[in-house]
Amino acid sequence: MTTLYWYWTTNPQKIRIALEEWNIEHTLIKIDLGKRENRTFEYRSIHPKSSVPTLLHNDSTYWESNAALLGLALDYPEMLPKIGTSAYAQALNLLFMEACTFQQWAGVHFIEQKINPLIGKSTNVDALSEAHQRLLSSFDILERQLDGNNQLFERFSIIDCAFAPWLPHLDLSEHPNMTRWYNSMSMRRSWIACGFQKS
Repeated sequence: MTTLYWYWTTNPQKIRIALEEWNIEHTLIKIDLGKRENRTFEYRSIHPKSSVPTLLHNDSTYWESNAALLGLALDYPEMLPKIGTSAYAQALNLLFMEACTFQQWAGVHFIEQKINPLIGKSTNVDALSEAHQRLLSSFDILERQLDGNNQLFERFSIIDCAFAPWLPHLDLSEHPNMTRWYNSMSMRRSWIACGFQKS
């Protein structure tokens, strides 16, 4: 039994892509952040930070998105490169890079370009510019990793899922490998099933 408590924001969508990509039977329960449904006693009992996502999978509870992806990969090893290989080590490097540094600055783009217009706030161009500069070192790593391919490793993986929801909000114009990666991702059935729209 797999249940995802989600909203349309970025981190829950990482897990939705994975569930759709590997055809994992699941139940979706929407937690409307605008209505503060994440603040109810019932929801706080399963997520200590009162945010989304929460994944319930095989009697385990995952309330960090990348932990949830790794939890799924325990049962679906095809979601990652083979354990013990150099590709597996690199996959973990990229997964933690996304969580520790990439997400912080990609999140600025998401807030400024997606959230602020929804709540009537103007875009902070200076904040966007700084965030873009902060992301460039990660962009360079991803450009090298892609190296002409449409996914980060030999086959599509949860590492692609981890980065995917940020891509529509980033300036990839000077990064051809990442642009091709995004274009390829936007045509995947799993992407479309999650309701993404190509920018």
